[in-house]
Amino acid sequence: MAFIGRLHPRLIHFPIALDMAAAALPTSGTLSRSVLDMWIYRIALFAAGTLVAVTGRLGGLLVWGANFLRP
Repeated sequence: MAFIGRLHPRLIHFPIALDMAAAALPTSGTLSRSVLDMWIYRIALFAAGTLVAVTGRLGGLLVWGANFLRP
């Protein structure tokens, strides 16, 4: 179990950092992109963020129960 604990940053956090870097790349060339492409990108990014929030909420419900946001 300690081995998996040591691998956690490499297995979980490093791919998240790669995804964040990949999400930032299309915004660097905004002058060469069409307006429609940028709107599609923004909608997809918003949808991905919404899915992350919903997943976090459902994970909290599974682990700590319905009142996990209350102190």
